[in-house]
Amino acid sequence: KSLKEVKTMELRDLGVVPGRAKTIPKAALQLGRAKKTLYAWIRRGQASAFCYMGIMFMDIQEIERLQGAIQKREEERSGKYLPPFLR
Repeated sequence: KSLKEVKTMELRDLGVVPGRAKTIPKAALQLGRAKKTLYAWIRRGQASAFCYMGIMFMDIQEIERLQGAIQKREEERSGKYLPPFLR
């Protein structure tokens, strides 16, 4: 087996589908936040990630969850957020 096949098998063993996770720097770019902010969130348990071969990854679903939380917070701060019972 090639090294790529072995790496893919190990990722699947972790429950990760190849292409469904991003490195922390790429996740930070997508979220518009600094890498150190994401690492701090992970340390505090506010975000989840996993380490594979010394590289930390974040699942796409976690990135999407964080995007929603960031958007909601920005709406609340700008006064545009409406609680569900007012919609």
